[in-house]
Amino acid sequence: MTKGGSLEREGVREEIMKKKKKKKKKKKKKKKKKKKKKKKKKKKKKEEEEEEEEEEEEEEEEEEEEKKKKK
Repeated sequence: MTKGGSLEREGVREEIMKKKKKKKKKKKKKKKKKKKKKKKKKKKKKEEEEEEEEEEEEEEEEEEEEKKKKK
């Protein structure tokens, strides 16, 4: 094989490596975005649960106050 041929093949190899690197970077970015979205969703769900608990506690307190007033 000639030197020119190996250099040519090296160039093709570099292009392939660049494409792979770009694809990997894109995949990593997508994964990070998905993780962030999941975290945000989880946080939102947790906040909703806390709000529900607070509402339930308030209702219970109101019921207790009403019972005390009746007595």
